[in-house]
This record gives sequence, structure tokens and C-alpha cells, in this order.
Amino acid sequence: TKFFAWLDEMWECPRTRRPGLVVYPEGHRNTSPHPLRLKRGMIQYAYDRCIPVQIVLAFGLEEAVNENEFRVDTSGCLIRYTVDEPLFPNKFTSEDEFYEAVQHRFNSKFYQMNPSSSRISAQQQIDRAENRHMARL
Repeated sequence: TKFFAWLDEMWECPRTRRPGLVVYPEGHRNTSPHPLRLKRGMIQYAYDRCIPVQIVLAFGLEEAVNENEFRVDTSGCLIRYTVDEPLFPNKFTSEDEFYEAVQHRFNSKFYQMNPSSSRISAQQQIDRAENRHMARL
């Protein structure tokens, strides 16, 4: 894609070269108590170029900065975070297998950080979101 070509160009340029790339794989900031299905694009990009994927999750950011309500709380919010071990694309036989491993690890870390969420209702929420998306197509 043109976007992937642009990213490749940015990775190669000495002026803009970076050791990593941060993306929001759900497509936006999710404030629900359940993880959403990850978007495939950047996971595909990582797999095709053998770039490790590392999951970093933070909870409580929306209490500190709420963009929907245009509110900033500087009184001292608690922000919890976790940084997972990298997943290496060359350890997987296909892009689909890699994607599913990233999704599984993302969900596992999400529930470790947010234990009050129900895994069953999270899957139901993912299914509903996918059904809504398919209905729009």
C-alpha cells in the first residue's frame, strides 16, 4: 500500500529513522472495559518486514486527559501500565498465525490489567462490533 511504502521510506531516511513505531492497533482509544478486535494493517506490516510487536497497555489515561469531554485532571490520577515481551514474526508460519498470537496476547494482558471485565461479554462485544461493521459493507 502507499501507506506502507511511506513508512518504509521513513524507516530508511537517516533524519527520521526510529528504533520503533507506536500505533493504536484497535484503531482508536478504547474506553470500554473490553478489548476490541485488533486492526490487521500494522500487524501485517510488522509481519511482512519481520519487525517485532510489543504490547504496551495503559489504563487510567482517560481520567487524566479526556478528549471527548475536553477535560484535563492535574490532581494526580493513577495510571497503570504493562509492557509485554516482544512477539517475533519469524517465529510464526503465517501472517494469520502471527495476528492471532498478537490478538491473544493483547487480550490476555488487557484482562490482567482489568480483571473486572468478563471474557464472555468481551467476546460478545467483539462479535457485535464485527457484525455492525459487516452490516455496513
